[in-house]
Amino acid sequence: MHDLSGHVRVLHVDDEVDVADLTATFLERDERFSVDIATSASEGLDRLAAESIDCVVSDYEMPEMDGIEFLETVRDEYPDLPFILFTGQGNEEIASEAISAGVTDYLQKQTGSEQYDLLANRIRNAVSQYRAANRATNLDRIHRVYSGVNQAVMEAETRAEIERRVCERLSESDPYRFAWIGAADDDGQRIEPRASAGVESGYLDAIEITVDGDDPTGPTARAYRTRELAVLQDIPADPAYEQWRADAIERGYQSSAAIPLRHGETLYGVLNVYADRTNAFDERERALLAELGDTVGHAIRRVELRTDLERRLRRFESAVEHAGHVVLITDTDATIRYVNGAFESVTGYAASEAVGRTPAMLQSGEHDGEFYQDLWETILAGDVWQGEVINERKSGERYVVDQTIAPITDGDGGITGFVAINRDVSERKQREQNLTFLKRAIDQAGIGIATHNADGYPTYVNQHLGSLLGTDRASLRDAHMTDHTPELDRDQFETYWDSYDDGERRVYDTRLERTDTGETIPVEIIGSKITIGGEAYQVSTVRDITDRKQRTQDLRRFRSAVEHAGHGVLITDVDGTIEYVNDAFETISGYTAAEAVGETPALLKSGAHDQAFYRALWETVLAGDVWQGEVVNERKGGERYVIDQTIAPITDSDGETTGFVAINRDITDIKQYERELEAQNERLKQYGQTVAHDLRNPLTPLYAEVDRLRALMDDDEVDAESVRERCDSIDEIVRRMEALIDDLLTMAEQGQLVLHPEAVSLEEVATAAWAQIETPNASLDVDSTPIQADHDRVIEMLSNLFRNAIEHGGDAVHVRIGPLDFEEGFFVADDGPGIPAAERERVLDRGYTTDESGTGFGLAIVDQIADAHGWSVSVTEGRTGGARFEFRTGED
Repeated sequence: MHDLSGHVRVLHVDDEVDVADLTATFLERDERFSVDIATSASEGLDRLAAESIDCVVSDYEMPEMDGIEFLETVRDEYPDLPFILFTGQGNEEIASEAISAGVTDYLQKQTGSEQYDLLANRIRNAVSQYRAANRATNLDRIHRVYSGVNQAVMEAETRAEIERRVCERLSESDPYRFAWIGAADDDGQRIEPRASAGVESGYLDAIEITVDGDDPTGPTARAYRTRELAVLQDIPADPAYEQWRADAIERGYQSSAAIPLRHGETLYGVLNVYADRTNAFDERERALLAELGDTVGHAIRRVELRTDLERRLRRFESAVEHAGHVVLITDTDATIRYVNGAFESVTGYAASEAVGRTPAMLQSGEHDGEFYQDLWETILAGDVWQGEVINERKSGERYVVDQTIAPITDGDGGITGFVAINRDVSERKQREQNLTFLKRAIDQAGIGIATHNADGYPTYVNQHLGSLLGTDRASLRDAHMTDHTPELDRDQFETYWDSYDDGERRVYDTRLERTDTGETIPVEIIGSKITIGGEAYQVSTVRDITDRKQRTQDLRRFRSAVEHAGHGVLITDVDGTIEYVNDAFETISGYTAAEAVGETPALLKSGAHDQAFYRALWETVLAGDVWQGEVVNERKGGERYVIDQTIAPITDSDGETTGFVAINRDITDIKQYERELEAQNERLKQYGQTVAHDLRNPLTPLYAEVDRLRALMDDDEVDAESVRERCDSIDEIVRRMEALIDDLLTMAEQGQLVLHPEAVSLEEVATAAWAQIETPNASLDVDSTPIQADHDRVIEMLSNLFRNAIEHGGDAVHVRIGPLDFEEGFFVADDGPGIPAAERERVLDRGYTTDESGTGFGLAIVDQIADAHGWSVSVTEGRTGGARFEFRTGED
């Protein structure tokens, strides 16, 4: 694969014309090749000087100068040009000399066409390598030129200097011989030179370039009109250069490029460069030259803007010196570059003390870092910052400035610095601050304030009074004092006014009428009559006391309620100090209010609880939550008592805790009753177990007698069948008595009152009860609902109901459990045959059964367990038939 871009021009030097023609014919079968023929080495040298040749193919044996001598001459002028020695006479000596002379390749002529294919391949390889090397060298050259021109324009201070340096750098760089920059004249018709450098020799004097036609001629005019790079690669052959060709060739110009110097939409001129060879501007070089044109255009724009800015700055300096305001200019790093004369008189710093420093020298410490960060973010974003700043003079005195800071930008919008204008407003600011303070104090006092003169119309009202009366300040200024005071008659206003003595102060409660709703609100008014400049005024403060009235009323109701509640109530502050106790507290605790107020609830501690108990209590209420639990306290006489205590935080309108209220219900008697019930339950349990034991003792001999009788059945003299029937009958009676004893014992245990119910999942206990029943084909559905119950007893109750359902509904019975619709409680229903209405009230009685083998205690146990929980049980029919037992768990 050969990397050949473009046409390949071959110079074939051979004194035998026929051989040369034949070689050219074969090579030109590749359309990329064109072959020029020279019949002698001297003619070949002339062609090389006049033409752009990519590869030389030379014979060895020629008159005047052989191939080796021709090669050595070519190498002196064209050290890298591909040179292939194509000779009919070949030996190692010739090959060695050729290699020593720098031949690119060596090929001996042979018969047949294959030699020409081989020659074409060798040419392709040589030209490809030559062009690749040239591209790398050329690219390095281009970058060095581009870098040099960039450096030159960056160092230049004026447009003329930029243009001169660009031309000099380009003309000094191979292969350029001449560079010049031109711009349109004032009429925009001709391009006039502004700067040039290199081999010129009056070239610019001899040409005239016009740009006002519709079809511009030449690259310079095209670049000017199109704003794009224009290249002429072959001046000697291109007809577009006809009128300038002779002068160009005379100076060695073989190709040229015209580069527009642009910045945005502005064209500053055209840069022209001339090279000493044809096709000097490949694609890469054209791209870099176009970029160079933009760079130069940007540089010209930069210096022109700077020149304009300096001119404006001089005018600005002249203006600000006479403005009377402090003006300082900084660069983008905030370093001060200029201050005006007013700066010294206001700040106390001389210009020499300020330039080179930053405005931080004036900072007073009044503003924090966030203030200055916001300021800098504003101006760095290109916006104007305006505000008041408290600075510090050199003497240490603080002063206030009204400051405006604006960015200084170039034509591209880039920020080049900042200008600050400071107006000293310290005295005015002090007056404004005093007035503002007074107005804000009046407006934000939280009370309505108004002044009225003798005619009853206000001379001043604050906003709070307007809000209080459901209107605005403007409306209040037109309202008479009596308009909002229903109890004050306007006809009697003069009498009211005259009743005031100068300097007198009155405090009274009344009601004022709101403009928006017409309702009246309770207010406290403090009025004073003062005389200023011989004129009398009434100054009034108006405070809404609705909340105070409500709090007073609520407190009265609260105290009335707690006094009759029968529960002890105490209120503490946030530190736990008792501020109030009711009469019931005195009765329960034995302490009087006088003995309790000022103390803490610790005076009631009995020692029954540890520190962890009270720490957890306080953590709860301090977090704003309600604490509830049982506490063992000690009365003044030393007797312990139990209270069910609830403690809640007291909060203000902002949600802040201001104290705590504790409500104590004395449950000492209840706890004693519970203990007595527990003891009674235990005695019943023990009694049942004793009775069951005593009843089972007589059954043991009966079992033994049955066993003895069964042993007699083997005696031939005994009627075995008769004995067996007697034994089975006795055995059945004994087993029935065992079941009765078990059911009696269960009733004794399950009938005990449930004193400490807990939250129980109905689904959980139903599942546990179902597991105790052999139900291979039966099914259970539970719509879970929480209940308060004894976990184990409910399982016992449900298992009895399940056994009853299977006993009467069969092994495939379906049982459902769910909540009652409109009452607290639950139901247990099956899809069996149901219970006849006439028997529903009796099925829960002890001993009732329809099964001859049953004890009749199963459903009685269900009723007794429900009764122990305080539930009521009723029997009814399910919605689709079957039996339905409903348990109502709420209080009657």
